[in-house]
Amino acid sequence: MTITDAAVAGEFTHLFCTPVTLDPVCAACGTAGRMRDRVERKVTDLPIVGHPTILHVRVRRFTCDNSEYTTRIFQQRTPALAEPRAKTPRR
Repeated sequence: MTITDAAVAGEFTHLFCTPVTLDPVCAACGTAGRMRDRVERKVTDLPIVGHPTILHVRVRRFTCDNSEYTTRIFQQRTPALAEPRAKTPRR
């Protein structure tokens, strides 16, 4: 992850991040997808200077053009950060 911005708001520390590597491969069929848009994934991390930390990770979403599979839109995977759909990072 690359930290692009940071802020303290209320009782939270917010870190805004983007993945360093790009992973445009569809997990269902293994083909490269087309860039569709970006979404923000929020992950709660350990406190920094006594404030709970929220990582705002901006990940890409892709469209898979392979009509043989039901997966049409998939999100860039971030396995080093957290499990899929997890709200806390790997530690």
